[in-house]
Parts: sequence; structure tokens; C-alpha cells
Amino acid sequence: MCTVAVVTRPDDGRPPRAAAAAAYADGVRGVPGPGLAVSATDIRRRVKEGLSIRYLVPETVADYIAKRGLYR
Repeated sequence: MCTVAVVTRPDDGRPPRAAAAAAYADGVRGVPGPGLAVSATDIRRRVKEGLSIRYLVPETVADYIAKRGLYR
């Protein structure tokens, strides 16, 4: 088995463990850290609309998305 590490978004309001405990029970560990208000849905929307995703994903991820025409 594995342990799922969870970092919530700043606006989530729930402790990290509570965010995924229902799905993964005891295999969940909250990870403290600066939360980033980045949504995968927002990234896909930005790509579809031709907007920049710079600083939202690593450069290698942006290149992968662009080369394969994902989310267009």
C-alpha cells in the first residue's frame, strides 16, 4: 500500500487530512506547507482559451501539454 500526502488549497478551510480521509482512510497524511490556489480545472480552461499557464505548472508540463495539443 501507499500513503497519500495531502496539501489543501488556501481557501479550502478543512485540515489537510479531512480533505481526503473519506476516500483513503488511514493512508492519508497532511503535509504542511504554503498552499497554492491552483486548480487543474482552471489550468485546462486557460489552455482551452489560449491563455498562459506560465507559473501555474512547471515548464516541462506546459511543454507536454502544448506538444500534444491537450485541452484544446
